[in-house]
Amino acid sequence: MKKILLLFAAVGTLISAGCSDNDEKTGSDELVGTTWAYTETDSDYSINETLVFKSASTCVYSLVEKENGITVTDISTTGKYTYNPPIVKINISYEGQNATKELTVSGNTMSDASGYTFTLKD
Repeated sequence: MKKILLLFAAVGTLISAGCSDNDEKTGSDELVGTTWAYTETDSDYSINETLVFKSASTCVYSLVEKENGITVTDISTTGKYTYNPPIVKINISYEGQNATKELTVSGNTMSDASGYTFTLKD
């Protein structure tokens, strides 16, 4: 149960919008197909988190945490999100626990209020 809390506690941390007739991307459509990552590494600890936006309302959150080279947490879960630029609200559930995170997109970064930042991957 602590894992779901860790995933957004470590961060500091959905419903689609339709396309118009001219196929201009709006809101959530802008994130579809993108992957964002957060990585922190020191001598005996590492954490890798990713957000992959699969559709205009669905994303996959993954977390791999290692201590002394041993994986202690390995989570991958599908969640829902909304994107009303520049705010992304993500809702995920894991092992019966729910977590919500609000992030702000600015260029190639997505950060929460505490400065925890995901970076757009190429």
